[in-house]
Amino acid sequence: MKRCLFVIIFLIIINNYAQEPPLTWQEHWFEHNQLLSRVFYDDDVAIYYDKDTPPTIIWPFKYCGDVSRYLKKVYGPLSPENRIYIILHTNKYSGGHPAYYYDASHDFRNVADNGPGPWNNPTYDLITHEIGHIVESTPYGLKSSPAFGIWGDSKWCEIFIYDVYKGLGMTSEATRWYNNCINQTLDMPVKGAHWFRDWFYPLYTQYGGSAFLARFFENLGKKWKGGGLNWGQYVHFTSCAAGTDLRSAFKKAFGDTAWTQQMETQFLSAQKDYPCLSITDVKKSFTNNIPHNISNITIFPNPLKTKTNISFVLIKSSKINIEIYKTNGILVTRVLNGYLEAGNYNISWNREDKNNRNISSGIYLLKINNEIEYLNLK
Repeated sequence: MKRCLFVIIFLIIINNYAQEPPLTWQEHWFEHNQLLSRVFYDDDVAIYYDKDTPPTIIWPFKYCGDVSRYLKKVYGPLSPENRIYIILHTNKYSGGHPAYYYDASHDFRNVADNGPGPWNNPTYDLITHEIGHIVESTPYGLKSSPAFGIWGDSKWCEIFIYDVYKGLGMTSEATRWYNNCINQTLDMPVKGAHWFRDWFYPLYTQYGGSAFLARFFENLGKKWKGGGLNWGQYVHFTSCAAGTDLRSAFKKAFGDTAWTQQMETQFLSAQKDYPCLSITDVKKSFTNNIPHNISNITIFPNPLKTKTNISFVLIKSSKINIEIYKTNGILVTRVLNGYLEAGNYNISWNREDKNNRNISSGIYLLKINNEIEYLNLK
């Protein structure tokens, strides 16, 4: 009996590791019936294209991976596998939709399914929007989006996309998106309500940026008893994220008459039923100024013919793992794996694989811990 128990525990532990995604994936949801092909994967993301999406399109590999890694820093694990699946369609299935790891409809995976393209040039907004729905529905044990009935399809995603662009240092994209959202309105809780301009953006800037967003979901994940939020409950949980009573901020954003007596009753009840987590108790909240341990990564020459130099600054002593991957996620070689003291480093790589063979021309990925850069081998 003890031996059987050991085997079961061992299997459970093994299954917690991220498995290699399948090479192909047959769609079986809504009107979707395409046979998808895996074009890239790592521990953070798996990317699939339909037959009409050229496999030469590689910009989603780094971008989607960067988004996934950023979200892990801000919100913690979003599923047991902790990987986001990205699907790109071309000339079909207009728009996009999300799916979640607790739902059999998409084979128990967190999925951002996007169409119709074309995807030849970087087009971030739709993919990031669909990932936003994954975030509002899965962090901290959530298995739904209790606030979706409050903010609808786009209002949360507007501030989420802005935060992603800002968090990834995509300044021009953040500015463009800010300008896109500043005049967007929703007829809830009053007609013509400016959610981004008057509600989300002021709270985001005053109460901690991404940390504020994460605290909202952590309070929900650890306190919520199920169902959809009413307005009073929503303002209460947002107040928990801010660490202050936001009823006056709600009235400032949407007008004094927007805050009704019913909302007041709901709010007071929520305060009693769902006491806020202390901000100091929130372990997965991060600011927009997360200190990175590695900075000033440069690769020269790139493109390269024979060898290249990988330079970087290590801010504090730590383990460094430098690896070269094919764009389909297959490891080519490990350049360095060990502990380094803080300082400036210049590591040389002679374009050989792990068997000391010269590798063919093409696009490769250089991964330094969680930072990814492209390599072009001539």
